[in-house]
Amino acid sequence: MADALAAFYTGQRSAGPRYEDVVRFFRTLPLERKELNRAVRHLTDLLAMDHVAEDEGRRIAPSEGTQVLRHMTRFREWAATKLVREK
Repeated sequence: MADALAAFYTGQRSAGPRYEDVVRFFRTLPLERKELNRAVRHLTDLLAMDHVAEDEGRRIAPSEGTQVLRHMTRFREWAATKLVREK
């Protein structure tokens, strides 16, 4: 979803070799700062858990899974409102 927003607003993907690069690029999107900062917090938490699962190889606890689902849902719902062209 972050890549969809990046492509929508800049014509570029936000993918980078490190999670910090993705977040740094995402912060440059031309969106209202307060909303963007809230979305960045959700994105950062999602990327951190992705790191735990993929890079550290640790299983995610049920409580962590619940947190991931909450962050994912909030980020997705917010992002969907930004992927609409104004008339």
